[in-house]
Amino acid sequence: MDEILSSKLFAPLYAARPGLPRLLQEKLVPVEGDLVLEGLGIDPAVRVVLQNEVHVILACAASVSFADPIREALNINYFGAKRVLELAHECKNLVALHHVSTAYVGSHHPRGTEIPECVETIPGVEDFEAFVDKLIKMEPQALEREEPQILKLFNAQNTYLVTKQLAEQALRKHRGNIRLSISRPAMVSCCDAFPFPGWIDSLAAGAVAVYSVGAGISNR
Repeated sequence: MDEILSSKLFAPLYAARPGLPRLLQEKLVPVEGDLVLEGLGIDPAVRVVLQNEVHVILACAASVSFADPIREALNINYFGAKRVLELAHECKNLVALHHVSTAYVGSHHPRGTEIPECVETIPGVEDFEAFVDKLIKMEPQALEREEPQILKLFNAQNTYLVTKQLAEQALRKHRGNIRLSISRPAMVSCCDAFPFPGWIDSLAAGAVAVYSVGAGISNR
């Protein structure tokens, strides 16, 4: 948490509100967890506290690696999203769950199509849960051989897009009475102005291109 709060991202806020760093240290409580573990790997005693005190869940954790094998990507992005939803159902005072997806879940549409702001059924996948179950039960070598066909079915360039589409399906089906919202950001890049032009703290996805140009490694 100290590493996050010491980021230059917050410098303008700290300058405007000198007491903010201390307030954040008092209010923020980091919780250890892992998307790939059952129960999110959260300590049972801590989970009880979350069940009683959490009002809003912002679910933005995921693997943004485009090279993950399909099984690993499913465990993080699909089953991880379902594990967050399980926690949301346990929270007695939950007001809303917000899930961060990706704009490219609409990659199966022809170029130039206006993407509907809803969770669409995946063409060619009538039962997404049976589809996932089939993949998980496959032998690793067979699943690796099948991966190109899976990408073709989803008209996706990588397993990240496949698993983010499937995650949206799971959230829609199992949300129950939870007030669920989904945002679909496109390529995340450096800041335009705030906290200062060019600020970036990650080399994931498109940020690699931005960093390489800014550092003079590439000129295009």
